[in-house]
Formats: sequence, structure tokens, C-alpha cells
Amino acid sequence: MNTKRLIIAGTHSGVGKTTITLGLLAALHSRRLRVQPFKVGPDFIDPSHHRVAAARASRNLDSWLMDDDTNLELFARATRDADIAIVEGMMGLFDGYSGRDERGSAAHVAKLLRAPVVLVVDASALSRSAGAMVLGYQQFDPAVNVCGVIFNRVGGAAHFETLREVVESHTNVKVLGYLPWDDSLKMPERHLGLVPQSEQDQTALYARVAQRIEQTVNLDALYTLADVVPLKTVAPKVFASEAQPTRARIGVARDEAFNFYYEDNLDLLRHLGAELVPFSPLHDAQPPDVDLLYIGGGFPELFACELHDNYTMRASIQKFAQSAGPIYAECGGLMYLGESLHPFDAQPVPMVGVLPIRARMTRDQLSIGYATADVIVSNLIAHAGQALRGHEFHWSTSARAQTLQPTYRVRRGARTIADGFCCGNVLGAYLHLHFASQPWVAQNLVRAALAYQQRRARRSVAP
Repeated sequence: MNTKRLIIAGTHSGVGKTTITLGLLAALHSRRLRVQPFKVGPDFIDPSHHRVAAARASRNLDSWLMDDDTNLELFARATRDADIAIVEGMMGLFDGYSGRDERGSAAHVAKLLRAPVVLVVDASALSRSAGAMVLGYQQFDPAVNVCGVIFNRVGGAAHFETLREVVESHTNVKVLGYLPWDDSLKMPERHLGLVPQSEQDQTALYARVAQRIEQTVNLDALYTLADVVPLKTVAPKVFASEAQPTRARIGVARDEAFNFYYEDNLDLLRHLGAELVPFSPLHDAQPPDVDLLYIGGGFPELFACELHDNYTMRASIQKFAQSAGPIYAECGGLMYLGESLHPFDAQPVPMVGVLPIRARMTRDQLSIGYATADVIVSNLIAHAGQALRGHEFHWSTSARAQTLQPTYRVRRGARTIADGFCCGNVLGAYLHLHFASQPWVAQNLVRAALAYQQRRARRSVAP
């Protein structure tokens, strides 16, 4: 594992680290470098932009969801043919699962990868205090190598020179450059963060940011900082076995409404012998001929009417479920499979109706954070008594039929809530899972697909 690597971290959320990361990815890619992007933490939207800016699938590293060796395995697997890895942090550099330890933070991943950190600082209301801020981040944990800084929202060359002088005179952190205050470089946002790339092509924006970075950031110095330090070699355990030949077909919902998938989840299903067949609940007339449907999260609330109006798709999914076809859905997928979806400022809209739940968008009940689920009802992916690690991120609630027993008892901080709804071979839950933290989930999905395939084969030859 000798790939150059850098962590791009912020002092806090909203400083512009995603914008700067995208500009760096695009600028380095334009120099014909093979740039492997990563995102720290549970995030699907930023990686959708990384993929386009770097022309390479982005992946997630998470030291709460996964143990150290798993993170190192996924990093090594993704960077085998890369020249440099650019890892975008989440929130602030030291923010993670709790204030008591560093699990889940960009700082923890930086130490695990032995990666230098470039700190992004919002300079819009800063002058000499920038020196104190950078010094504090550099000294908070000496094991984290904060070695560079890029300022964002700078008022001009004179403002930058003041910032540079104070940081370089009070720290040994290299000031690499800046982005000026420019609203045309701002990424569009809404209730769950940035607008995903699948809904709005931002290629022109990446190019503008990359052009600015070429002008005002010392890319050569940044590339030099990403020095190679040998990493611990770990024996693969997620992808330990030989890749299986294709033996089952899994339909994966991918369009503007559904696009929240960990890239390593998809890779692991392929590794276990699944052919992944994309389909669109918005635009296609029916799902492909497959052995299992996987419907991830996304923004079905923004496309509720269009999803409802695609009657043939909804009817086909109902028919698949009635034939005992296995369906696994997370968050937005759960909302789609329910009886109805109530958007923010509209009337409830009927959905697929294979789960007796009614989802409703709220403006005051954000569910966000890491969570552990105790499985209380055996289902498509797990047996009663097992535990799952995942995360939640949604503004909706779901009312269930009184006869429907929750599948999970979810613990998030001090709270315990019910989640997961199972009807026959259909499982939907708000909890997002990273399969690398529990590879048996992917194994069980492929087994369920194979079992359905065999049942169909027996029915087709029955007299």
C-alpha cells in the first residue's frame, strides 16, 4: 500500500471542504493522475460528486462502522492502481461518534492511514485569529499530522497574504493557497445536504473550481505533502474468498429518486456472484427479470407523484413481492414500498403498498447518527439475536399497522426506537448498512436471490 494520500478536513461543517475536494480531484485528474476519492463517514451524496470529478468511483471509510483492518483492506483494494488518494473528511477534523473518543472522525482515519491532513479554513470572517485556529488544530492531537492549510472564501490577495503570514509565522503548517469568495463556486444544497450528482450535472462547476485551484493553490506542493508512508498490511477478510462466478441477478434501483449506495456494498455483492442490473422506478415500465430487488435510499419525497404515476412499475413490484420475490430496501426504499408517502407540502401519495406503513416528511424531526440494531425478528438478511451496525439520516417518520411487529430494536445514543418492517420476503428499514462491517448481510442477500431463483425454476418445470 504505497499510494500517496491526503486527508482534506475542515475546521467544522460548512467550510467548503467538499467544494475544495472536488476542485482538487478535477485538477489532479486533468493532470492525468489516477486519483482515488474517499469520503470519511456515512455519506452518499458527496461520493456521487467525487465519482464524476475524478472519473472514478468514490468509497467510504468509517472507523465506527468498521474496524481498523477492514478500513485498511478497503483502502488497499481501491488504491491498487491509483497515483494518489484524496480522502474528504466529515464535519470538523476531530468530530466523530462522540466527544469522548475519536471513533468515526477524520482524525482517526488520518492516523489509521498515516495520512497528512490539509485543513480547510473558512476565512470569510478571519484575519490574525487564523493563526490561533490553525495552531490549535495542529496541537490538539500531535499524532494527527496537520501539515497544510487551504483557505476558503478569501477576500482577495491582500487578505490571503495576511492569513499566510500569521499561520506560517506561528506554526510549521504550509499554507497551500486559497479560493476566493465567489458565489458561483457554491454547491447547491437542500434538506439532506448537497443535491446529488444524479439530479443535477455539476461538471461545469467542478471545472470552474479546478481552474481557480490551478490559479491560487500550489498543487505541486500539495502533491509533495502526500508523501508515501508504509501502511500495515492486513489479510483480507471482507473480500477474502475467491470471486464467485455469476449465479444470481439482483436488480438495483438507480435514478434521481434512489441513489444512496455504498460502492463497496455493490462490489461485495458482485464478488459473491451477483450480477447487478440497474433499473429506474421513475422511468422504467417494470423491473428487470431478476432474483432479488435492492432499493436504496434517496429522495422519493421529491418525486412522489412521478413514482406514483408509474403504475406499471408499482404493479410489477407488487407482483414480484406476491410471488415471494425477495426485496431489500433502505430508508427511501422503505418509504417507496409503503402504502403512502406524505411529502413536505402536499397531500399523501399512494406508493407500492407491499409494507403496511405510511411515511410522512417532517421539518422538525431529523433522525441522524450511528446506530446499533438488535434483530428481534428473523428476516432476509439476519437472524433474531444478531446485531447490525449502521446509520440513519432522514426527515421522515413512518406509522405502521398495529399488526406489524418491528424487525429491529435500534439503539442510537441513549434512545431506543423501533425500526425495520418485514412482510414475507420483503424487508425495509431506515437503517443504512455498510456490508463490509457485517459481510454476512451480503451473503444472505445472495442466498435469498439463489433460493428464489431455484423456486422459480422448480415452478417452471412442475407439471
